[in-house]
Amino acid sequence: MPRPVLTTPVADADIADAFAWNEVRVRGHGSDFLAELAATFSFLEEFPGAYLKMRGETRRAVVLRFPYGVFHLVDPDSTSVTGVLHFRRDPPAWPVNTDV
Repeated sequence: MPRPVLTTPVADADIADAFAWNEVRVRGHGSDFLAELAATFSFLEEFPGAYLKMRGETRRAVVLRFPYGVFHLVDPDSTSVTGVLHFRRDPPAWPVNTDV
């Protein structure tokens, strides 16, 4: 059964920043990014545990065609996206849950 994918306010801000950055680079890339992100979220709805844990309980999915990671936690009833960051960001900036 699909689990809803919920985003945190931090993840929402990351998505807005990524959209704007991609749209400024090439007109239409922001929309392309959002479409690929939606496909990643759809996959997470069907297969929430498909990605390996990075640190603690935090997992990272990859957005196809774009160098972004979708950091998320698999909860009993949903998947919580805690951040969406470019791979060039420093790993310490990546949102992780270090509780095990």
